Amino acid sequence: GSPGDIPICGDWTGQGKQTIGIFRGGAFYLSNSNSAPAVNFAFAFGSPGDIPVVGDWTGQRKQTIGIFRGGAFYLSNSNDAPAVNFAFAFGSPGDIPVVGDWTGQRKQTIGIFRGGAFYLSNSNSAPAVNFAIPFCSSSDIPVVGDWTNQGKDTIGFYRGGFWYLSNSNTAPAINISFVYGGASGDKPLVWKV
Repeated sequence: GSPGDIPICGDWTGQGKQTIGIFRGGAFYLSNSNSAPAVNFAFAFGSPGDIPVVGDWTGQRKQTIGIFRGGAFYLSNSNDAPAVNFAFAFGSPGDIPVVGDWTGQRKQTIGIFRGGAFYLSNSNSAPAVNFAIPFCSSSDIPVVGDWTNQGKDTIGFYRGGFWYLSNSNTAPAINISFVYGGASGDKPLVWKV
């Protein structure tokens, strides 16, 4: 990639591990390898200024792409011939989108981060706020992952090289913390190797 690209990662083909990709100016460039990365998928989806999202929207055991634009999500079920399969308003302009399997349902659904709080939905077809979680400061960067291999994703945040992770979406507390990164311009990225 290049400076200004937005990094993403996902299991693009159902191989059981996540590999890298970038979003640049309304186009996705995805690789199937972390050791010898090459562009295996390249396609336009979205516009410059959109925020990319990645998830297994239907439980198909691979992750596909989507975008967040001005308070709306546009999600695709394909990395080969992407089209908008889900489109809905959720959030507001300026929110940061998040994606995770919040309840262990074996598919990933959407959420947003606003003003230090997470607002998470259990549905991609009729999204509603199922979890509303104040957890950090508005200047923090949200992160999501299955930190302890419990079969569901929980929230966390990144602040200047410090990671603060919770094992719960219902009673969040800082269960894991460590330092990693911290150089100017670093962006947190979470994936399953």
